[in-house]
Amino acid sequence: MSQIGKNIRKIRMVKKMSQNDFAKLFNVARPSIGAYEEGRAEPKIETVIQIAKHFGISIDALLTKEITVNELLKFRILEKGEIEAKKQSNKDDLLHTTPFVSVDQQSEYVVQFSNRDFINSLPILQVPFTQAQKSRAFQVYGSEMAFGSGGIRNDDVLVCDFFDHKKGEWITDQMYVLIHQQGITQKRFTKTENGELHFVSDNPSYGDLTLSKEQLLEVWLPVCLITNKFPQPKQVENRLSDLEEKIQMLLDKSSS
Repeated sequence: MSQIGKNIRKIRMVKKMSQNDFAKLFNVARPSIGAYEEGRAEPKIETVIQIAKHFGISIDALLTKEITVNELLKFRILEKGEIEAKKQSNKDDLLHTTPFVSVDQQSEYVVQFSNRDFINSLPILQVPFTQAQKSRAFQVYGSEMAFGSGGIRNDDVLVCDFFDHKKGEWITDQMYVLIHQQGITQKRFTKTENGELHFVSDNPSYGDLTLSKEQLLEVWLPVCLITNKFPQPKQVENRLSDLEEKIQMLLDKSSS
């Protein structure tokens, strides 16, 4: 017997989908999903192909092995042809499927951010962290949000959910990715004063930024950071940790 039923159930659990949600997605009856998962029936090959394509899983793996949670949650960069043609019409309709804006594409993005054809021409980054239907991944250029040995570095990637800057409530000290006519920047919101929005960088070498809502083209709220720079513990932090352990040992001795 194939592993398709177990895999359908695991996919649903990881993607937080009900049997009804899954059934609607692939145009089958809801009771059929229960039958698949319980091993009382198996889906038609056409349905298996649709499931494999939609979740980026090989048909062989879907049928012959029990897929792990790690395999379902792994990062994937998809080429244009890997997404079903019918869904290529609007990548913003795919939850957890995020158009990726590299540094080289940022200038063009500022001009064409509302052009659906341009958005659909961008490469795709699949991550499980986005909560909104509309999301973006921006490669960071510069070090305006870096500080000391930490923070956000050049070439890091910020995965973001859409933020309605005209209606949404700005959060003090929250970092946002700002799309404006001068470019794409990451700044931390501080206050609204005289109808203008004020932002600062974590890196003191960079200046502050003041914009009106009209000057903003788009705003994105970071929800995930992807970096290849593994943070190393600071010497001061190590010393403090050692000191805390020694103090605790002295307290333990005095109380015994």
